Amino acid sequence: MDLEKSQNEVLREKLRTQDDKLEVLQENKELDEFTIQKYEKEINSLKQQLTDTKKKNDEKLLLQVEEMRKKLMKEMEAYKKELEQSEYIRARNEKAKEKLMQENEDMLNELNKLRFSVREMEKKQRKFDQTLEEEKSKVLKASVERDRLAQELRDNESNALMIAKETGILKSRIAELESIRNALQLDLDNAVTMKDDNGRNVLELDRMKRQLETELANAKETITELEDNLQFTEDAKLRLDVTLQAMNAELEKVRGDKERDDDERRKMMLRKLGDLESELESERRTRLTLMQQKRKLEVDLQHSLEQVEAITTQKEEFSRQLRKCSLHLKDLQLEVDQSKDAKDAALLQTHDMEKRLKSLEEELARIGETNMQLTVDKRRVERERDEAVEQLNVRSNLMNTEDKKRLEAKIYELEELLEEEQNNIELGNDKLKKAQIQLETLTTELAAERSLCEKLEADKQNLERRCKDLRINLEEMESDTRTRNRGQIALLETKLQAANEQCAQMEQERNMTNRQIRRMEKKLSDTLITSEKEKRNIVLLKETADRAIARHRQMRQQIEDLEEEVCRERSKYRQLQRSIDDLNETNETLTRENAQLKSLAALARRGGLNRASTSRFGSETDSFGRGARSLGGDSIDLLQPNSGSTTGSYAGDDPDLTAN
Repeated sequence: MDLEKSQNEVLREKLRTQDDKLEVLQENKELDEFTIQKYEKEINSLKQQLTDTKKKNDEKLLLQVEEMRKKLMKEMEAYKKELEQSEYIRARNEKAKEKLMQENEDMLNELNKLRFSVREMEKKQRKFDQTLEEEKSKVLKASVERDRLAQELRDNESNALMIAKETGILKSRIAELESIRNALQLDLDNAVTMKDDNGRNVLELDRMKRQLETELANAKETITELEDNLQFTEDAKLRLDVTLQAMNAELEKVRGDKERDDDERRKMMLRKLGDLESELESERRTRLTLMQQKRKLEVDLQHSLEQVEAITTQKEEFSRQLRKCSLHLKDLQLEVDQSKDAKDAALLQTHDMEKRLKSLEEELARIGETNMQLTVDKRRVERERDEAVEQLNVRSNLMNTEDKKRLEAKIYELEELLEEEQNNIELGNDKLKKAQIQLETLTTELAAERSLCEKLEADKQNLERRCKDLRINLEEMESDTRTRNRGQIALLETKLQAANEQCAQMEQERNMTNRQIRRMEKKLSDTLITSEKEKRNIVLLKETADRAIARHRQMRQQIEDLEEEVCRERSKYRQLQRSIDDLNETNETLTRENAQLKSLAALARRGGLNRASTSRFGSETDSFGRGARSLGGDSIDLLQPNSGSTTGSYAGDDPDLTAN
């Protein structure tokens, strides 16, 4: 029910809108009729104006044609005289033309010679560019090798710094070993002086022994590392020597080759400059001859230009008369355009009416679709009603009174809905009929407007035909006059064009020669600049090579200094090795004495010995102490800095250690 109500409301709204549209269309129709009447009146007035203007134009054209004939006869006589003069001038121009042709042939031969010389110079320039590129590649290779050598020198410098750091570390380690040696010497002195505390001296000796062993192992490791570094530096030094020798040889070769190439190029450039100077002198001479010929041609051109000006004045008079005729034609065309605009406006109105008709037809189709839907809904509701009645008849015996009332209420509602839908359908049908009637009226109006438009188009075509006939007549008159004048003007124009072309060719050839000379001068300046740049680059390369050689010498000096330091380190290493051997011997003697002391202490602890044994023990200890003193003195002499050849040499070699 709700859907049917909504559909009915939608249909009512659509019908209202269609009524509004129909009212608008009627108003537009009245306006169109009013405008059509206006246009008909205007068309009639235009037709009358056209007939009047045609009569006036025909009379004016006849008078103008007669006047033009008289003037043209007079002008023909004047043109005949001018033609005789122009023939005399043409003969003179032909003679001048022959002279110019001969001079042009001479100039062409000279231009061919110049082109041939320019081609040869371009070939030489290409060869020179190729040599420049090869030299640039060589310079790039030399710069790459220079960078590589600089990198290797930096690496060697870094290795030298690393070796210097390691030598400093070794010096500090040697100072530590000396301090340990001094401490050991003090411990030995204390061990010799101390006689009662045998157990304590033994423990201290064990501790010192272990420390010495660890220090020996560390010293051996450092010595092996130093030997490896020395071998690496020696190998790098040999490689650098070989590469530097090769680079020096290559640089000397490059210098010799560049000097030779520079000498050859200078000679070639001097030759080219001499050739170009001779060519420039010849071109200057040709320029002077061309300037003289140009002046002669300018005088001839002035005479011909005066004649052309006289002809142009006559031409302007004819053009003025033609403009007057064209103004009359423009007035007629304006009238025709106005009629076209009126026709276009009428056509636009007809198109609008057709669009409106199409919209109304679409709305009618929509209304028909809604009507079909309403009929389908009506049939469905009738079916439901029939089914409900059948159900009532079947279940009347089984149902209660309340159910019967409910079903009757439903049936009543369905019947009301059916009546409403029937009323809506009748209203829709009435509106459809009205819309169809309006469509028929609009179609008849459109047909009438189309017939009017066709009549207007036919009138327009007739007017256009008349205008075309008038234009054809005018064009025939103009063509007759123009053909007579064009023949004489064309002769003079051909003469002027020939003279202008000759002058233009001469100027073009002169400009071409000037351009070629400028290009050659630019190329010469460019080659000179490039040669100067190459000289500068060679000087820079020489400076860089000298710098590399100076760096190489500095590196050699540094390497020699490093070798001297390595020799010193080796001597120090030998001295340390000797001192370590001496310390090992003293350590062995101390271990033996320690074992003897331990055995004697064990015997003394047993307590089962006699005084004789104690006296023997005392004598043996005294003798052992004397031997130890003697051994201790020797070891002390070895460990002291000024007691021994080895220690003395060590201290003398390194002044920093003696100062410490």
